[in-house]
Amino acid sequence: MRIKLLLIAVFVLFIQSCGQNNSRKQAAINSETTQAIEMLTEFYIHYLTEQDKMLSGGYNPKTIEAIKNNYLTKKMQERLKFLELEYDPFLNAQDFSKDWIKTLEITPLQEIEDAYKVCYHYDNEHTNCITLFLVKENGKFKINDIENLSAEHFTEFGDEPEDMDDFIDSVEFVKTGESIESFVPSGYIVDMQANGDLNQDGLEDIVVVFIKEENVHAKRLVLVLLRQPNNTYILDKFSWTVVESKYDETIRYEEEDININNEGILQHHIWNFGPNINRTCKYKYIDNELCLVSIEAFGSGAGEQREIKLNLLTAKLEITTVNTFTENSETINKVYKTGTVLFESAKPMEIINDILIKYNL
Repeated sequence: MRIKLLLIAVFVLFIQSCGQNNSRKQAAINSETTQAIEMLTEFYIHYLTEQDKMLSGGYNPKTIEAIKNNYLTKKMQERLKFLELEYDPFLNAQDFSKDWIKTLEITPLQEIEDAYKVCYHYDNEHTNCITLFLVKENGKFKINDIENLSAEHFTEFGDEPEDMDDFIDSVEFVKTGESIESFVPSGYIVDMQANGDLNQDGLEDIVVVFIKEENVHAKRLVLVLLRQPNNTYILDKFSWTVVESKYDETIRYEEEDININNEGILQHHIWNFGPNINRTCKYKYIDNELCLVSIEAFGSGAGEQREIKLNLLTAKLEITTVNTFTENSETINKVYKTGTVLFESAKPMEIINDILIKYNL
């Protein structure tokens, strides 16, 4: 009898323990779901509010780009660059209205992990829904894919955008050569070129930007060629991120230039009209590493002009805002730390967009 009672007690404790474990697991799942829904809600509030400005005024495409940087994975952003759609994939519609925010309904799909259905009412009788797939990066959920985006929607990049990294890795580089022609990758042509003493050794170096000959929407490649005493060149640095695609629907600029000044500073200039951001990015060799050392950006729109100056070496950020109606200006100084940003992986627009979001510009 005592043995039976003991066995029953052990069984009851086991069941209670299982129940507690299941409760903890369910609580964790509920917490993850809440985080994901909160992220999607924030995304659609920011996204629809900014898109609505195309009708009401004050729209800035760079703000949309900043929103995407904050809520979308890099993979999703790359996919979007090659979309050829006649509708907005996040809304599954050609039109938009911030009034849809009030009708948002976001629910998890039980049968698919980290998949959520986003629905909104665009009139009294009709509902539109989109299924989004999320992943968690550095403790934060981000949108990683949209249902029904197939390969037929993309422009050609040699392979589909999912294979972009493999494509980049497949490009073979010549390490040494006597001229630029020695370093031109197969299928590419020279887009821009700068000559000057970049590493301050008394010899004229070359920085060259290549563009894919049969696809001007593709990523551009930048090579840094250092001249040697025997008049040959060595490939010292390369980057796929320093300059964006030359022709992209999300990027608008009128003129672009690169040059090397007498102090060995590589400068990349982009000029725009309207609300798009003008910028100058400067790179300098420090201890044999080519580093991004400063960014200057300027943009205007809706009665305001903003200028951003960031010194990455001192972490000094200066933001000046000018009211174009009253001509009053305000300058604020902040500390903005990026650490060392190497040429090979530099993404200046990501830094600018982060500043725009962080300081609500």
